[in-house]
Amino acid sequence: VQVGYAIDPRFLIYAGADLGRLGAAAEDPTNHWSFTMLEVGGRASFPRARSKVTPYVTASIGTRAVKATMADFGTVKMNGMALSGGGGIIYQVAPAVAVNAAALLSVGKYSHYEDPEVTGSPDLNSTRSARLQFGLDWRP
Repeated sequence: VQVGYAIDPRFLIYAGADLGRLGAAAEDPTNHWSFTMLEVGGRASFPRARSKVTPYVTASIGTRAVKATMADFGTVKMNGMALSGGGGIIYQVAPAVAVNAAALLSVGKYSHYEDPEVTGSPDLNSTRSARLQFGLDWRP
């Protein structure tokens, strides 16, 4: 989900949330992994005259968290800051509605770790993650 404000037809600022969940074992529904990313960013579009397709680039800063719940161990949590960047395209299907597709790369470091036995700020390596986004833009 993203909520944004168009400064003009080329520039947009936004706040976004990506949420994901993956079951770890079918025989035990309490086992699962989840991923959360909250971010604020900006987008620069490159509209072309009389074209329904508009490419754009985007950049953001935010926080991300990974949580794993396992019946035989407990809950493991990691969170930290991330910078993201990427690009996408918008395809206008109606005056106020467009299809939006983007590819993003995030880099950052998990600065907090917690499990049933350990809590703290370990020296973890930097991480990278890739995201593909697909959705609808609505501009009232």
